[in-house]
Amino acid sequence: MADATHARIQDSGWALHPPNGWKYAQETAATVAQTSRAALIVLTQAPAKDEKDNAVYRSAIARAAVRLEVQTKKGALELPKKPEKVVVVGPLKISLHQVDHAKREGKKGALLVFWTKLPEGANLVGMGFVADDDDTKADQSILDAVSSLAPLGAGNKPDGGAP
Repeated sequence: MADATHARIQDSGWALHPPNGWKYAQETAATVAQTSRAALIVLTQAPAKDEKDNAVYRSAIARAAVRLEVQTKKGALELPKKPEKVVVVGPLKISLHQVDHAKREGKKGALLVFWTKLPEGANLVGMGFVADDDDTKADQSILDAVSSLAPLGAGNKPDGGAP
């Protein structure tokens, strides 16, 4: 990535590169980046007591959808148990799902939902929306941001971000 900006993800000890040229904010409850036709949100949530309890992920996904103001054709986001794709980013195995027919700010588009368990135990959940009329390759920018997930450390310090 040309831009070395890092945005921390809550107090997880992890960060990502927000897409170049996007406005972003490191909020208390999430990290959000957006343009007029696309948006990305990443947040963390404490793990469930029972590892097989998917309610934690469902709750985090619902919070992300509300914050991003995304709706789907079917209403609530119900994802299959198995992801469509799994990508490996450092020590993380990130599960990916695409939801078609999503809507944000009156625009129709696709929604990428992703999640993983961080080595420290917290769950990381995110989603990216791209309007059908986007011509900026925002979908690739979102995937690049997901691929940039890394622990904070020397040389990987967060920038301030716009509120």
